[in-house]
Amino acid sequence: MLDRKDAKDVRGMSPVWCFFGGHGSAAVLALLPKAETIMIAGEPYHVVLVPFAPIPFGGTLIYVPAKWVVRAEMRVEGLMSTYVSMGVSSPQEVRGLAAPTTGLPPQQA
Repeated sequence: MLDRKDAKDVRGMSPVWCFFGGHGSAAVLALLPKAETIMIAGEPYHVVLVPFAPIPFGGTLIYVPAKWVVRAEMRVEGLMSTYVSMGVSSPQEVRGLAAPTTGLPPQQA
């Protein structure tokens, strides 16, 4: 994912937390390629990319309900460091994490 020609595209993505099952459930650190949602069965969803660990040059695309997605307070490099270290360098505390809402603020990392 961090191939030199693709670096600009990856850095344009935003790190997000995806709470599978809603807030307070299992969380996955992922990349959000764009802030806009898509509609699936009448509900807004975000497409997110979950990198593979420990070498995050690939991953899987998952369509997640928008209300389960919250912007992560980190840069793309922090997300990649977390995956490369297999969680050893993951944030010790998530600060200022509000409950997921139906919309994600369009802010780039």
